[in-house]
Amino acid sequence: MFEKILMVPMSKEYAKEICNWEYFGEYKTYNMPSWNEMVEKNYSLTIPEKRESEYKAFISESNELLAMCRYVEKDNGIMVGVGVNPDYLSMGIGKTVIKVFTEWLLHTFPESTIYLEVRTWNNRAIECYKKCGYEITEEFAQRTPIGEGAFYRLYYNRNK
Repeated sequence: MFEKILMVPMSKEYAKEICNWEYFGEYKTYNMPSWNEMVEKNYSLTIPEKRESEYKAFISESNELLAMCRYVEKDNGIMVGVGVNPDYLSMGIGKTVIKVFTEWLLHTFPESTIYLEVRTWNNRAIECYKKCGYEITEEFAQRTPIGEGAFYRLYYNRNK
């Protein structure tokens, strides 16, 4: 579908566009608030320094925003967050994005453990992460803005 997917800095324009992504069904839990609400609540995506240091946008050669990734340095490593534009789900874009972002993280943080967290019901994402070298290591409950949820933690296996 896309000849090339490019990882670029997360611009304010891309960040605003992400607020308009609309997921359906059980995936609507991933819908973001409006840009103005995010600014009011001080979301990291709206803070220029955090947006520039923690986020990457993934675009097509024609500048279509396909996905976004975020990383946060935590005590036990680098936690990754991934979001694929709902218009491009189930097209293999997530797999490409995760592979590129993980490779970038491995180069940027060669000594760090890389992991992500995903809701246990999100089989589409779980299978994608597994294909990219991540392995489920634990299940845990976590409080979110919409209530408590069950999550898996998956670590990147550097030996694959």
